[in-house]
Amino acid sequence: MDVLRVNCLGRDLEVGVRVSDRARRCRIQVGPDGVTLVRPRRVGERAALRLLHEHAAWVIAQVRRAAAARATARGPDGTVLLEGRPVPRHELPQGEALERTLRARARAALEAAVARHAPRMGVRPAGMQVRAQRTRWGSCSRAGGLSFNWRLIQAPPEVLDYVVVHELAHGVHPNHSTAFWMLVHAHCPDYPAHRRWLRRHSALLAGGWTDG
Repeated sequence: MDVLRVNCLGRDLEVGVRVSDRARRCRIQVGPDGVTLVRPRRVGERAALRLLHEHAAWVIAQVRRAAAARATARGPDGTVLLEGRPVPRHELPQGEALERTLRARARAALEAAVARHAPRMGVRPAGMQVRAQRTRWGSCSRAGGLSFNWRLIQAPPEVLDYVVVHELAHGVHPNHSTAFWMLVHAHCPDYPAHRRWLRRHSALLAGGWTDG
């Protein structure tokens, strides 16, 4: 993904430009750590940037909103959000060791959730990765490979469960059709509440728990 420096209404922004073979039109994604412009391969970069400038006021407003959300995701001073609860930092490893610990806990929780839900949903995943995506909590490839953001360990366990069910459902329905959401509902009836939690705490994707 290319990263460009773009001036929007007098404010310099770093904009990631990602080419997608699946996208039908250009779209703008604003996350807590930046702006991503997704364009179909048939659409040139200049045309995609034109869309960004046309929606500059909206982009700037979302960037400010994401910055505010990042601040709230840190929780009370001196704590780290873990499984939805603020935990005093002194009870956990520090620095890089903290991230390694959270990644390991995330993998264990995600593997357990996949093992629990996949047989019930009739899905056989083609492997699982735990990564640090910029804009996604999880994904399911066309081949059935699962990928999850390790910061899901900071979410309540029921929210992590929902993300696992969501991605496993894509192994049956590679879309967000009515049938897809019916399958999600069958295995996670409270999913609307969990989606709202994820939207409110999207700043966790930027690592809001870190020092500095």
